Amino acid sequence: MKIFLLTLACLLFWSCGKEPEGNRSSRENGGKDQKGLGSLSMKEKGGKENVHAKASDPSVHADLSAETLFEIGMRHFNAKKYEDALGHFNLGIKKYPDHPEFFDARASVYVERKEFSKALADREKAVSLSPDNPGFLVNRAFLYFKFGRYDAGMKDLDEAISLDPLYFPAHFLKGRMFAGKKRFREALKEYQLCEKADPRIAKTYGTRAFVYWAMGNSEQALADMKKYAEMVKDPGQKEMAVKVMTAWKSGAKNGHKKEKAGK
Repeated sequence: MKIFLLTLACLLFWSCGKEPEGNRSSRENGGKDQKGLGSLSMKEKGGKENVHAKASDPSVHADLSAETLFEIGMRHFNAKKYEDALGHFNLGIKKYPDHPEFFDARASVYVERKEFSKALADREKAVSLSPDNPGFLVNRAFLYFKFGRYDAGMKDLDEAISLDPLYFPAHFLKGRMFAGKKRFREALKEYQLCEKADPRIAKTYGTRAFVYWAMGNSEQALADMKKYAEMVKDPGQKEMAVKVMTAWKSGAKNGHKKEKAGK
């Protein structure tokens, strides 16, 4: 029982309640295209616009380009200055209403504030403006799942994958959803595709390890968790991985049994 509770706690620690990180990383890069994610490219350093302006009042930046205004808003967002970020994204939407990245980014602010209905409305708008952007589809899927709209979320993920067959955020979120429903074989398939898409992302191994453990494959579960512990940078998560491996080794000695693997 202790092993089960520790495993469950770690699974919640790694995967629940978070936006798909692959999509957020693109916004943090200023809306650059990353496998189709984002629709703007930033101006090169040394341009005429002052992208390092310190003023938090968005009206100060009213004459800036969409690229620069977006970057300033994202800088506030990354610093967890959500009110300042919201002001800049609101201004961006007012000045550039045909730019979907402002709606998508504002939705992230609403998610942080747990205003999920507003966030979903903005994600809907972003997709309507850029329906072939896999990142916006994955972000909307995340919110569909929040509202219990499982089929709609899966449809968005499948559409994102049809646009980019090895789009990591779509496969990772799909794997999480399958694992949450104990459809472990299907989850495993998604995590294998995550590894194929980018083998350098540590969380693939940490999350896939839980799937292997649930399926009764303790050897592969321990191998994946060891790899995660070696790759992850955060000391807290590294420590958690070591604790999980210790618990799993004890469970393996005591005859760990697999759970029902679903479909």
